[in-house]
Amino acid sequence: LSVPNDTEELSWQHVLTIGVFLALGLSAHLAALAFWPIALHIFWQRGRQESMRRLVVLLEPLGALALAWISLASRHTSTWHSLELYSIQSTSQLFAGLGRMLAFLSSRLFTTAHWVPLPMHQQQPWELYIGVASIALLVALAWRGPRLATHAAAWTLLTLLPFAMLTETTIQGLPAGPSRYLYLASAGSSLLLAWGLDQLRQRWYPHGVYAATLIGAVVLASSYIYLKKVEAISLYTSGRSYIAGGDIENGVRQLRLALERGPETLPLEETYFRLAAALPYIGQDPLQVLREGLALFPESSFLNTTWAIHEGESDDHRIKQRGQQHLQQMQQRAEAAGEAPLFTFNVASIYHNLANSYMDHGQPAQAAKAYANALAYMPDKANSQRGLSRAYTLLGMELLEQDRYEDARRAYEQAVDLNPQNSPAYVNWGWFHYEQQQYEQAIEMYHKALEIERTSYALFNLGLVYLAQGDIDTAQQTYAQAIAEFGRDEGVYIGAVNDLAGLLKNDANAQAARKILNQYWPGHIAGR
Repeated sequence: LSVPNDTEELSWQHVLTIGVFLALGLSAHLAALAFWPIALHIFWQRGRQESMRRLVVLLEPLGALALAWISLASRHTSTWHSLELYSIQSTSQLFAGLGRMLAFLSSRLFTTAHWVPLPMHQQQPWELYIGVASIALLVALAWRGPRLATHAAAWTLLTLLPFAMLTETTIQGLPAGPSRYLYLASAGSSLLLAWGLDQLRQRWYPHGVYAATLIGAVVLASSYIYLKKVEAISLYTSGRSYIAGGDIENGVRQLRLALERGPETLPLEETYFRLAAALPYIGQDPLQVLREGLALFPESSFLNTTWAIHEGESDDHRIKQRGQQHLQQMQQRAEAAGEAPLFTFNVASIYHNLANSYMDHGQPAQAAKAYANALAYMPDKANSQRGLSRAYTLLGMELLEQDRYEDARRAYEQAVDLNPQNSPAYVNWGWFHYEQQQYEQAIEMYHKALEIERTSYALFNLGLVYLAQGDIDTAQQTYAQAIAEFGRDEGVYIGAVNDLAGLLKNDANAQAARKILNQYWPGHIAGR
């Protein structure tokens, strides 16, 4: 299809093509609907009334498509979050908020587009005045400006509007600022900046040439310099995303890079806190990060709370007591400031991360204490309950190796009380009973484990217990079933063959054990 020139009207073929591409754009992002009024503006400027009437026909199907995409979108999107907030606001509050957001977004096209004189995540009161002035200028240019400036101004305004409809809570809660909502609009504002420099060059020739060249060079240099610095924001947001997704190591790496590249562009206190909270998760000491953060933000409740928790974990009684007292003081401060829910959430998360670190380093006793501390602040924290159950399982294994049978039994009891679906706890509790020659109890534990999850450990061990009990037929059937489900090599890998071979020594069922070994693993009894 050829593109109509200034004197041609849109044909129905052109309108259909525009409609198809707008529909495709809407499938990518709802903000693409802004291109429809931009097209209307272009043909209004050209005086093409018939083209405008034909474009109006697209409004109804495009609007229906936009509503359909909204209804299908995840309820966790910023669009749905804003729609839910609309229902609890009065009309005057709603429009006042939309106006403030439009002014805020438009001001950012000039205040932080090519330089970063202020933290990206903070809104300054004076930005609204700049925003109102910029909106007035954009409207004036869109209405009566030269053609290039008119189209650029209209583009800028219309591509801002969809994002201005998000609520203040949504936009102001963005840790990296509203930059991601300005990508389309910044194309128009950049074109206006270039047009303005060209006007300066033409109208004040020859001095305007020098002035425009100098200003252009400053803008380009500033854009390049600050582009490197605002990379820190991308690193910060990606670090948060990695941590939220469970990839703590990459998240920590991204946050460290963000601090190196452009600390002045970041929500710095929060960055130090997130980094300090994540480091124990991967077994790294956060104290150096906390020292750096507290040097900059000595009154930070986040950083002081994290510091107090880590002091409370010290082996030095004096430091431990100081940390516990400090944590109590931070809790009292949070309660006085009305921030008790946030405090409890942060404390529970930090203790949970510490516990995970202890688990990774094979310290189940310390992990159990840390998980318990997390649950003391948030009793319904499900992942801490599961973690504490795992910690008690490993602690029971340690205690059993130390022949502390009663303590091991209590650990396994606590493990399954916290998480009745903890199959490894039942497996290890079954082994506890096997070593005590309590075969009926062991069989019960292994059956419970198998009801939760079919594992090689539970099934091979169940066969071993049946054999030790003297139930030869059931033992042979159980081993045959384990081989069928998991294979002979699995029995070797998990040590089940060695356990079976152990019955060859002075056991009443040594002959049956030898028969099973000869049948499935003949090489393991050679020379015995």
